[in-house]
Amino acid sequence: MKPKPQPVLFLLQRLRRRAPTHISSRQGFTTIEVLVVIVMIGILTAIAAPSWLSFVNNRRVRNTADAAQQVMRRAQSRASTENRTWEASFRMVQDIGVQGSAHPRGANPSWTTLSPDAGNLVTLDEGRMAMPQDCDHGDYCVRFEDRGILSRDSYNNADAEVDDSGMIARIAFTDVDGGDNPNRRCVVISTILGSIRGDRCED
Repeated sequence: MKPKPQPVLFLLQRLRRRAPTHISSRQGFTTIEVLVVIVMIGILTAIAAPSWLSFVNNRRVRNTADAAQQVMRRAQSRASTENRTWEASFRMVQDIGVQGSAHPRGANPSWTTLSPDAGNLVTLDEGRMAMPQDCDHGDYCVRFEDRGILSRDSYNNADAEVDDSGMIARIAFTDVDGGDNPNRRCVVISTILGSIRGDRCED
């Protein structure tokens, strides 16, 4: 008499009979599928790259202008508290970038790079500058007298006349890699009382 198979062994035997006799152990992407994915990534990168570059350049220019505005405000504040003339000076240094300094008139400046991340990718926009160049230090400067009022020689020697917006002096920045449509940003002094504001510098 044949012994009865154990339930567990019986189940394993049935599963073994039903299992597929051949299973491929190598499954993956075909060469065509990989090429299609690479082409799609290339197309998306080509579309997104110009917008991203413009955004980065715009951020660099804005950071440089914001730092220049802070230099002006520092000079104005110190002139007001110390009751003597302070100067905000700016210069372009090759391979370093735009530098600024707030210092008493006649004193040696302490130059700092306005936007170290921008380096020499942001420069002074000479065509839109409206600021004196007869400075003790630097390429351009603006002076504040006691009480923070703009010094008369800071707008009498400016390259541009006072316009309808009340602009008296202006420093302008632009990106080097902008091509025909570069990013620009200005810092404007709009009254002799020394009102300082940022501007898109479109004119």
